[in-house]
Amino acid sequence: SNSSATSDVYKRQATLSLPKDFKINTYQIMLNVEETDFYRNASLNTAIHLTTINIKVLESPPRILKVGDTANIVLRLTYAHNGSNVSNAIIYVTVNGAEKEKYTTDPEGTVKIALKNDVLGTYEYSLKAIDKFNITSPELKYSTTWTTILLTDLDINIDESLGSVQITIKPVWAHNNSLASNLDVSVEASTLLGKKLMKLR
Repeated sequence: SNSSATSDVYKRQATLSLPKDFKINTYQIMLNVEETDFYRNASLNTAIHLTTINIKVLESPPRILKVGDTANIVLRLTYAHNGSNVSNAIIYVTVNGAEKEKYTTDPEGTVKIALKNDVLGTYEYSLKAIDKFNITSPELKYSTTWTTILLTDLDINIDESLGSVQITIKPVWAHNNSLASNLDVSVEASTLLGKKLMKLR
């Protein structure tokens, strides 16, 4: 009752304008058309869905990965107005601002996106979905670092009087040379009696 329509008599088309305060929902629309020149009228009852795409994250990538490893992002897409699955939607994946790959949701509205990088560094990922009606989802953003650990500044001190060996190392992240803390370091020592595995903190 709050909508309006205008018609082009030559193209026989009408444009329906909905109020801006319409919210996400399904609306039944009744259209009445009168054509006085030929004394005809018609009506049409249809449904209009005002909606958007909701994204539920089922699996997120870790913040830091070993270079060369694969991380997965698993998403489920549904329509906001009724919670139904968004199948065959296209997921656009951009990396550092450049489009890289496209994925498609299955009949359940889910999609699995594999992230992998063989080059050290921090990468910004952006994901956005669009369905067959050109309805888009909010943008998802992730920042993931591919790296490895380097052991530097190795120093070994042997105390013969106490029969002990002190080993000092400095572990750093390969992508930015910053200190890697709270790591378990295993040392394998070989002797005439065999090998012994020790863990240092």
